[in-house]
Amino acid sequence: MRRIELSFLTRRIFLAAVVAVFFPFVHVTLAQTNSNSENGEQAATPRVNLPLQLGFARGGTALYITPEVGVDPSAGAVIVSTAQAVAKGFGANYIPTNFGVLPGTPAVRNIFVFSTQGNVLSATPTPAGPGDTNINYSPLWQVNLVAWTAGSTVSVLTSTAEIEAAETAGQVTVTPTPIIVECSVIFALAPGGLLPDSKVVLDALDAAAGGTVTSRVRLPLQQGFYNNRTALYITPEVGVVPGSSFTALAHAVAQGFNSNFVPTAFATLPGSGAVDDIFVFTNFTQGNVLASAPIPAGPTNTDTDYSPLWQVSLVSWNSGRRPRALTSQADILKAASNGEVTITKTDITVECSVVFTPQGGLLPGARIVGNDGRYDGTDADKY
Repeated sequence: MRRIELSFLTRRIFLAAVVAVFFPFVHVTLAQTNSNSENGEQAATPRVNLPLQLGFARGGTALYITPEVGVDPSAGAVIVSTAQAVAKGFGANYIPTNFGVLPGTPAVRNIFVFSTQGNVLSATPTPAGPGDTNINYSPLWQVNLVAWTAGSTVSVLTSTAEIEAAETAGQVTVTPTPIIVECSVIFALAPGGLLPDSKVVLDALDAAAGGTVTSRVRLPLQQGFYNNRTALYITPEVGVVPGSSFTALAHAVAQGFNSNFVPTAFATLPGSGAVDDIFVFTNFTQGNVLASAPIPAGPTNTDTDYSPLWQVSLVSWNSGRRPRALTSQADILKAASNGEVTITKTDITVECSVVFTPQGGLLPGARIVGNDGRYDGTDADKY
């Protein structure tokens, strides 16, 4: 691939292309959803409808979501503004700093972005969900711009092999960028299939508003806490360092959330600048606690601590201490310093895109679906 700086032309090409159930395991209760208040009461699971992107992988159709976009802030003003424009185009959370350490690492795979067709992913989970064994799959993608050279006959390329052949033949140029997108694959042709507990739906609301009918996906929401208030988020990806003593636990987490299991690509994430902390309680039933959130949610997020990649820390109440709900990182750290709880950091990483917090609002393009299956875009924090 040609490694050159983004030019004004390639930036234009790129912008054109972007136009309360609980389950126990290993004596741990990881909250899949929690309460409609902040006192630990169990509630039924809300869901969220998110836009789907149509692309290609392995010569066939691939459907994926793009809730997160980030870039190294030192990459230069043009690239940073391009990444911000991409986030705006997708209605995605913008990651100001934490994705800066990802380009060129084993955590990422390549996505090929065209102005003439759907993007091409270099790997998909096979099968989709907790049974994925494809060591090439990661939901973190480094953006490569693909442009047809003058005089070439434009066609549809649907696999990395076809792109590489076209590049070798001089028909296209491929320009790597440091932009990282988080794209969880929802569907790919066999042996991939559909992500369990997801439902592809047509967006009738867009049509009713005079727009086109678009594809969306309905995914389960988890309810936890950020700074003592509700946080709603999705958990489509779970990974662990291969050979870790926490491997069985990671598989159980993926199974419980019906997430894609990431066999190898998350191995370098724990302890890196790409992750933040999520706190999971082992012997007290309450929602998980996030250390950060996008504020505001979407492409104008300015919280430099926020990342959708979370390293799991297990929180256990010590013997003789009276458990209570702890709903912020500060609360947990204070309880630990007082000898009330023990914190055990694992090398499990979960990808949890934050869809809503009262502090940051609702992710643009997201629609909360209540237990009755109806949209509720006005009162997301009632859950």
